[in-house]
Amino acid sequence: MQKFYPFLFFLLLLHPLRAGQHVFVIHGYGGHPILMEKLAGEIRNAGFEVSNWRYHSLRDSLPEIALQLQSELLKFSAEDTIHFVTHSMGGLVVRTFFELPLPAEPLPPLGRLVMLTPPNQGAEIADFAANIDLNEWIFGRNVVYMRTDSTSFAHKLAVPPLEFGIIAGARDSNHGYNIFISGDDDGFLSVPRTFLEGAKDFIILPEIHQFIIRDRQSLYQVVFFLKNGRFDHSQPGLIPGPPAEPAAK
Repeated sequence: MQKFYPFLFFLLLLHPLRAGQHVFVIHGYGGHPILMEKLAGEIRNAGFEVSNWRYHSLRDSLPEIALQLQSELLKFSAEDTIHFVTHSMGGLVVRTFFELPLPAEPLPPLGRLVMLTPPNQGAEIADFAANIDLNEWIFGRNVVYMRTDSTSFAHKLAVPPLEFGIIAGARDSNHGYNIFISGDDDGFLSVPRTFLEGAKDFIILPEIHQFIIRDRQSLYQVVFFLKNGRFDHSQPGLIPGPPAEPAAK
């Protein structure tokens, strides 16, 4: 029997998906897993298994990416619980995943979702990009999905059927980081655009859109929500107040 031990050990190395609490870390539009590695490392250090997942946001459409995510989840068993931590358009990837027909094979149990600066009601920066000639050639196929128009794809997505929390970025000012966006914003979208009815918790951090994934307070709050189903509102530095509803378009 001893001669089989090295072979069994080799098989274990080939199968990195262990039963337990597993978190899919999903980057945003134009992003890459390397940008999410600090966040992924923080989650690993908290005791979770992590998949820092890569997809092609400039090549594939949101429905195509959601199908790819579904295929990844089918590799797990009923002994695993899958959580999600997303940045920007990554939140729409997960919401689109829940719009897909159920596969023939059972999906693993799903746990919690933390969305960092998600364009749940579209993003003002996408409106600007979508109005440029040849926008799909320049910005990729998903810009039109993230428009703020009430008929846009982002607005039509259903609320994800699991516990989820939202972390928005802002300047804590009436003007925000982007002078072309009304109200407070993270440079890419206004705070109200991040909100989604049904969120278990919501906090606002003084950080811009691109850097919130590396912010120390943000990393702490992500792990806290994954473990507790809520954010730690006792921490200093949070911007107070729930988001106002965005103006109808």
